[in-house]
Amino acid sequence: MLRPVVFQTHIDPIPEFIIRNNLRNMNLTANDLRAWLKKLDMKKRSEK
Repeated sequence: MLRPVVFQTHIDPIPEFIIRNNLRNMNLTANDLRAWLKKLDMKKRSEK
């Protein structure tokens, strides 16, 4: 089951430890996140 991850914080930018804890809970690494963000960025660029 896929569901969104919500970061409830008033701090901007979101502290790194919060991102890392969520990645750990999803059994992902920072490199997994970077690869996903790069893939998302490339997809958005190709839609333009």
